[in-house]
Amino acid sequence: MEDNQNKPKYNQNFSIDCDQSMDTTDISAIKAANNKYVISVSPEAFYLDILQVKTEKFIKIKYSRNFIVKFHPYYNRIFLLTEKDNVGIYEIKKDKLEYEKIITITGHNQEIKIAEFSKINDKIMATYSLDNNIKIWNFEEPFSICNIQLSNLITISNIQIYKNLIFYLEQEKILS
Repeated sequence: MEDNQNKPKYNQNFSIDCDQSMDTTDISAIKAANNKYVISVSPEAFYLDILQVKTEKFIKIKYSRNFIVKFHPYYNRIFLLTEKDNVGIYEIKKDKLEYEKIITITGHNQEIKIAEFSKINDKIMATYSLDNNIKIWNFEEPFSICNIQLSNLITISNIQIYKNLIFYLEQEKILS
């Protein structure tokens, strides 16, 4: 993994800081951004465009209908992409605009609704699925560090991991 000396403090950097002006007419529904790359939904069905900001070159990655994509908060070239009930961790190659899947994380029985990298530990992430489980992962090994089984009456709208603490926002489901 790339070591980035300028680590953000507690939030992902969503600014695009580049020397060139970027034509945003072709970018629709931006899903994730950092100072080097922008991931957006391609006009072609079921492809994401990964734009290298300085060169304005694109690569494409296939995705399913419902997905989450996020850049790692510390490493500019690492991002996650959910695919139904699993998460792929990808790295954009340093010398050329290509990507490589580093690892696939599996363990949920239903679609993943939230996936978050830890803001403190660069090897930890959390997922929440419709199977009502929050899982904390070490994605370099990969294995589930812990599992939190929630009531069927609760849904989660946000997860954050700070040091040894896990914060999540619960919402009651309205039953009709």
